[in-house]
Amino acid sequence: MDLFNTISCAVAATYEAVANRNRQAAVNNRLKAVVRSELAAINRAYIALGKHFITTFGARPPETRRFCAMPSTRRKRES
Repeated sequence: MDLFNTISCAVAATYEAVANRNRQAAVNNRLKAVVRSELAAINRAYIALGKHFITTFGARPPETRRFCAMPSTRRKRES
């Protein structure tokens, strides 16, 4: 009886270990899927923001022209 009890405990422990490993793998896969979908949502929002900026302000709005010209004026001042 002692041998049967030892074997059954070993089988049960192995089953629990495999079940825990599978549970952890499922949690990791769900987490990866959520991260992937959030990354896709962030990318879509960023693209939509860029499209909105271009359609609203055009290629170079007057407010940003001075910021775009800053590096070239800085180079002129340095030389």
